[in-house]
Amino acid sequence: MKIIVQLLRQWAELATSKTSRVVGILCFCWGMTVLGQNPVINWDGKQKVVDIAEQVLILKDTSGRLKIEDVASPQFADRFTLSKQKVLSFNDEDYYWVKVQVRNVASTQVLLEIAQPILSKVDFYYQEPTTQKWHVVQEGFMTPIQQKAYKHQYQLFLLPPAAQTYYLRFQSLGLAVPLRLWNENVYEEKIGTQRIVFGIFTGIMGFVVILNLFFFFSLQKLAYAHYAVLVFIYYLTASNVEGFLLYVHPKADLFYGMFITSIFNMPIGVSFALLFLDIKKVSTRLYKVGWGFFIYYLTFIFWHRFLSPLTLAYVTNFHGLMVVLIMATFGIQAGRKGNRIGYYFFVSYLLFFLLAALDTKSKLTGTPTYIFDLSYVSLGFLTEAITLSYLLTKRFEWEGQAVAEERLKSQELLLAQTRENERIVREQNVILEQKVAERTRELVVEKQKSDDLLLNILPSDIADELKATGRAKARKYESTSVLFADFKDFTVFSQNQSAEKVVAEIDHCFRAFDRIVKNYGLEKIKTIGDAYMCAGGLPTPSDHHAQNIVQAALEICAFMKQLKAEKIKEGELYFEVRVGICSGPVVAGIVGINKFAYDIWGDTVNTAARMEQHSEPGKVNVSGSTYELIKETYNCIPRGKIAAKNKGEIEMYFVE
Repeated sequence: MKIIVQLLRQWAELATSKTSRVVGILCFCWGMTVLGQNPVINWDGKQKVVDIAEQVLILKDTSGRLKIEDVASPQFADRFTLSKQKVLSFNDEDYYWVKVQVRNVASTQVLLEIAQPILSKVDFYYQEPTTQKWHVVQEGFMTPIQQKAYKHQYQLFLLPPAAQTYYLRFQSLGLAVPLRLWNENVYEEKIGTQRIVFGIFTGIMGFVVILNLFFFFSLQKLAYAHYAVLVFIYYLTASNVEGFLLYVHPKADLFYGMFITSIFNMPIGVSFALLFLDIKKVSTRLYKVGWGFFIYYLTFIFWHRFLSPLTLAYVTNFHGLMVVLIMATFGIQAGRKGNRIGYYFFVSYLLFFLLAALDTKSKLTGTPTYIFDLSYVSLGFLTEAITLSYLLTKRFEWEGQAVAEERLKSQELLLAQTRENERIVREQNVILEQKVAERTRELVVEKQKSDDLLLNILPSDIADELKATGRAKARKYESTSVLFADFKDFTVFSQNQSAEKVVAEIDHCFRAFDRIVKNYGLEKIKTIGDAYMCAGGLPTPSDHHAQNIVQAALEICAFMKQLKAEKIKEGELYFEVRVGICSGPVVAGIVGINKFAYDIWGDTVNTAARMEQHSEPGKVNVSGSTYELIKETYNCIPRGKIAAKNKGEIEMYFVE
């Protein structure tokens, strides 16, 4: 934001002639282009978490052979492109370099999180500030979790308080790669919550497995054992997806483990549905089709190894969708034949499908966020395990109460629909609240932009009054000091230089003047061509305004003297400054409607202008009123009374 404001200010200062306006606009457009292509992520420590995927630069490494010295060199700077993705996702198997530019102005470290445990290897590069040597930190599931700085399944990197550029390198494999910056203390809490939630998930899934095994041994019903195996594989899949398998098996291959467990889910799930819903009684044809899919999925267990990783991901996801559709079809057909469990079976898998779709959307877009730090896929496994386990325990009881269940059927379906509607309403409310919060943040940012721009034009108390009432009253200040500075022989200089050179020189000088004026608590009033005007003692009165403005004038002269020496050494043209100061009363205020500006008027202003006109290069010429205020502090050389235009003879002094 500060960069943009500075560019706007520079453009405004340049726009004093037709040619300068064109140059100013071109400079502004160039600045905005550079700013957009090199995004810097500012971290002040006040945020809890920030998604940064849209603000990083991406480089595709098709050969996989690029090194950090290559991608960090100037030759590769223009090969990076802005991500523009809320969550990084590439549909290929290539390697990618991610350039992250972070300005950490907080006093604490910030945590860079890659919320994807299934990346096998992630190289994180940072440069030692003193030696300029590149260092690499390796993360990913191939790195044992005990060797990580943070004992966590995600890829985490600590960024120190500094402005630095970092690089990430990983292989895509079609995975979603969320990038976030976290407050380190907040992330510690998140880790604790995440582990507690998965511990609860583990307890529930373990209870379901044990419960079904208990019923199997008690009732001698094979369906219970069948379902216990299915839930256990669900849990293994979730452990791979969430990355928690690394805590018990540090060398686990999460990528292939996720697909292997998913592949085993398919034939076991189909065979369970065939037995659980008694599909043979529903339809002989459907029963044969179901066992045909079972055999097909068994063969998939063996031939999947011939597929590339990305192809394996697509084929497995497609087969997973087919399983869900098969399960839903089994449930609907069983329900139509009078088996009420079939409809619940269908709803359970429909809910799982919706949660899986939400999980895909969340990974690709960042919304909706996970509930209780648990992925929607794991949540789908949990709801399905609980729901079907409950149905399994009630199956034989319901079969003996067919008449009673028939009367309750409509009520149960209505309840299921109501719950689904409530879930949808809750999700819509969350989305609406997020949109409202986002819009509120945008309004706050826009208001801050307006306030910053206004404060760049007007003093703070004048700006506050203008915002509060729509106008600002003129004020009279009895004791102020006004400074005029002007460049000698500027016309001759400008005639021998290009417009760009002239503007650049003035800008260089006026920027230095601005810093000096601000350092002494003075108020810059305006610049007119090569003239610079400021004042002390307003808008906040000061007992030392004369001393402050004289000291600022001496520093301005010293700066111009040094600049002159540099120009002479380089054989370039130069110009010198004349400074005049007068102390006395002024009137300050805002005039006009369009392009209003803060200005001052009065005899003190006119006299200060005459002081500058009768000054000499490199000298500070002050009036008698200023002399009386500074004579105890500065050595002043009397010049006597000098005739000034429309002012008569005025006592003048040079300040040494």
